[in-house]
Amino acid sequence: MRKLGILNFQYSNHNYGAVLQAAALEYLLIAKGYDVRHIDYQPLKKKGVKKLLINLIKRYVPINKNKNEEVFEHFRKKFLHRTEVVTSPSKFSKIATAFDIVIVGSDQVWRPSFSGDPVGFFLGHVPQGIRRVSYAASFGLDSWEQISDKSLTEYIKGELIKFDKISCREDSGVSICSDVFQIDSVHVLDPLLLVDQSFFDNILNESKLKNSAQKNPKVVFYKLDSSDEFEKDLSIIGDKLKCVPVNLYSTDKVAREFRPVDDWVSMICDSEVIVTDSYHCVCIGLRFNKKILFCPNDKRGKARLDSLFRQLDVKVIPFEGGTKLDFYFLEKSESFMNSFEKARINSIDFLDQSLR
Repeated sequence: MRKLGILNFQYSNHNYGAVLQAAALEYLLIAKGYDVRHIDYQPLKKKGVKKLLINLIKRYVPINKNKNEEVFEHFRKKFLHRTEVVTSPSKFSKIATAFDIVIVGSDQVWRPSFSGDPVGFFLGHVPQGIRRVSYAASFGLDSWEQISDKSLTEYIKGELIKFDKISCREDSGVSICSDVFQIDSVHVLDPLLLVDQSFFDNILNESKLKNSAQKNPKVVFYKLDSSDEFEKDLSIIGDKLKCVPVNLYSTDKVAREFRPVDDWVSMICDSEVIVTDSYHCVCIGLRFNKKILFCPNDKRGKARLDSLFRQLDVKVIPFEGGTKLDFYFLEKSESFMNSFEKARINSIDFLDQSLR
């Protein structure tokens, strides 16, 4: 059985999309008959040693379940297979020798300010003789973030040449590969848009909300960077929709607690309207035919969502509600299903071809 190593941001303790897309990619590869492990590479960042030690303790020592980080670790223990935690390039290289192929992606793994180690996430620490593939790797922005660093750019180009196959999650990523690195790549869908219903059923079956008598809210919101302006606009939106929007990120308790990942998915699936600036929240909303009120966020990488809307023929319609910030309803066009099915087939074909 061929052994595959996956590298992405599955170790996040605050990002629902990061852990879900990691689980989705693993699910797809296991279904194809591969032996899959996530390389648990957590590069040390400035002021990050203390945080890493805390994460290590939480992974191996039982802790109070009310701790926010445990929400994500509980999901990882249930849905991911991981190597030991790796913090150094040399240990990364040693771990990588156990695999036939190392796959980087999905998520914004090729955005250096997010990764903490651009060389590592361009698989620069993978030894020779081991195949390299990217699946739905994202630069996050519509341009190469480190364009002014000519030395790093040239180094990354040298690493990309070593890849067997390269795919990007955004059309802008394909352009960056071509224009900046002179490398060919393929435009593919995020793993959360490839998995079948059973993937979500497995997660929803874990949710305590599934069989709860408590009625799920009609309108939910998930804002990556909240603000006073957004909170005021949210009240306006609630008045327009005749309900109180409920936060997907955390509970309303005095001491904010993150919701379990399975409850996060359950609340999206049972809602009628989602207000968000999150890429993966939009993906799940589209997957389950929810009405989505999208709030663009340049700081988080608006290009990745613009690309998705173009790829799947999603109409972006301004919300006329008197809000200070810009909000848009997302509407599937008549050609959405054809575009989605075509992109899905091409994405799965890329996976199959790259792993042969």
